[in-house]
Amino acid sequence: VERLPGGAVLSPLIAAILLAGRSLQEHVRAVATGLDTGLAEGRRAVARIVGRDVEVLDEPAVVRAAVESAAENFSDGLVAPAFWYALLGLPGILVYKAVNTADSMVGHRNERHGRFGWAAARLDD
Repeated sequence: VERLPGGAVLSPLIAAILLAGRSLQEHVRAVATGLDTGLAEGRRAVARIVGRDVEVLDEPAVVRAAVESAAENFSDGLVAPAFWYALLGLPGILVYKAVNTADSMVGHRNERHGRFGWAAARLDD
């Protein structure tokens, strides 16, 4: 892409699109807004961003779950892709996003995807 006319502008633009930040911010804000309404709303909002059973969480645990998810997603969605882009350019960020997405979808899930999921999970660690 960098070799194409305008590639010096196009490459960072594509990288910026691949960085995920706004959606996470909106989801974490929804948890805070939900907790202002009540614990049940806070639990519903945090359930959208965590993979654990939220029905057993009290208010501090809902807040912790949102903060933990925000930290992990900040790393996975912004810091790591920016690192790989800085190190290897557009190919680096594309490979990172592919591995990270594969880990999210099939990493350690079931027998059918066991080996593929294992590889994606190990590469993403």
